[in-house]
Amino acid sequence: MKTQKDIPYGTSDFRSLIQQKMYYVDKTRFIEEMEGGRYSFLFFLRPSGFGKSLLLSTLNYYYGIQYKDEFDSLFGGLYAGKNPTDTRNSYYVMNFDFSELNASALENIMADFNDAVLKGLIAFNNQYKFLDQEEFGKICKNTYPSFTLADYTTYIQHKLKHNIMILIDEYDSFTNDTLSYHFTSLADIVSKNAFVRTFYEVIKHLTGQGTVSKFLGTGVLPISLDSMSSGFNIATDISGEAKFNEMAGFTAAEVKQMVYDFFPGITDSAADTIMKDAADWYNGSLFSARAKTKIYNPAMLLRFISKINPGTLAYPRDIVDTNVESDFSKINNFIGIQDRDQNLEAVKTILKTGTYNTQLTRIYSFERNFTVEDFISLLYYNGLLTIKEPLDFVLSFEIPNYVIKEVYWRFFCESVEENREDNG
Repeated sequence: MKTQKDIPYGTSDFRSLIQQKMYYVDKTRFIEEMEGGRYSFLFFLRPSGFGKSLLLSTLNYYYGIQYKDEFDSLFGGLYAGKNPTDTRNSYYVMNFDFSELNASALENIMADFNDAVLKGLIAFNNQYKFLDQEEFGKICKNTYPSFTLADYTTYIQHKLKHNIMILIDEYDSFTNDTLSYHFTSLADIVSKNAFVRTFYEVIKHLTGQGTVSKFLGTGVLPISLDSMSSGFNIATDISGEAKFNEMAGFTAAEVKQMVYDFFPGITDSAADTIMKDAADWYNGSLFSARAKTKIYNPAMLLRFISKINPGTLAYPRDIVDTNVESDFSKINNFIGIQDRDQNLEAVKTILKTGTYNTQLTRIYSFERNFTVEDFISLLYYNGLLTIKEPLDFVLSFEIPNYVIKEVYWRFFCESVEENREDNG
């Protein structure tokens, strides 16, 4: 029987979640899906709050050789435990987390990026003990991220008995922020011979050597993919494939089961009421034009469930997480990218009609102007719009749910009003 304390709101470490017997919606079937398609080098994009970090953590424990003895205890009751692939627990797993990079001070961004690379290598070396402190100290003298990674892997290559899997969390975090605040400077960071591109060129080189044989990078926007189109063109973006639509986020069936699990003895009518309200507030995201199942934002949904009174089933007073609202200043800055009037007209159309029809920008390029298609796509990738349905040659986009409408689009409406007042 599940209780309120078992709700994994804010938990992104798979092992802790399983060991503490917290509630887990089993998504491990997608490991088989990724391998079944012979995907080795992947990018997977989802908006903030959709469980990307938990996905990477799950893969870390599934593939890491150091967790082989824990496989049954961690995965035994899950799909992947009952249907293991041949590659389970067969890699050295190297993790990089770029989610904390601060784009507000561009003069420090390369140093911060290099620090994040070093942090990942320190954790990797502490885990697998390839270099002693003196040897690793030589790596720490590098200030350029690609040199840092290249030197470390050169030092350890002759010691490897297994291949390396690289997992990157929020690969585009700083470029997403830079886009909002310093659009004109973004090309200098991710294009040409800049440090982001050369870092991924090193990873590509390592795959060619056979040192790295698996890669998954998660993020929000395909903003850095332009710089990697030649630097790391071996990777596949699976974000829009129908088979992976449900890999991050909850389906209505999963939420329904959750309601019955967390509130044992609940009547069908009470469960239906919770389901209806939760669907209006948190459901509605669709990440593939070929998919049919709408997805709940898991962070929003879990917060809501965790705050329902188990005795009275009374809802929390605030159905909106303040952490969601904190993103607004960044998102609102998207309106001002290059052509503010053009972007405001698109916002007006959505506020008036509820939809906007255009193509989806698959990869952002800095060799052309920022278009209204790019603007709408930014809102989609950040979770403020979602796919309603495919039309001839374009997609129809809509606001996914009530909470997104209230948190963000209310402010967009205010921006439209302010612009109208400024123009007399």
